[in-house]
Amino acid sequence: MEEAIDIDELVCQSICAVESPELRKRLASNIILVGGVAKTDRIVEWLEDSIFDRIRGSEFDETIECVEVILVNL
Repeated sequence: MEEAIDIDELVCQSICAVESPELRKRLASNIILVGGVAKTDRIVEWLEDSIFDRIRGSEFDETIECVEVILVNL
């Protein structure tokens, strides 16, 4: 059985796997959150902060200046 991966870690890994620095910046500033988990209190703020901290802590990409999560309520 595979070990569970936190959503912030999974998003960070996905962004950091992209080779183009410009595309990584665009992806980090356009994260769309949809579904039941999106109703969790303060999820947007937590996800933005956590992903930003992981990306900056990875020493992988200093070009990412911000992370923006957009909440879509269906």
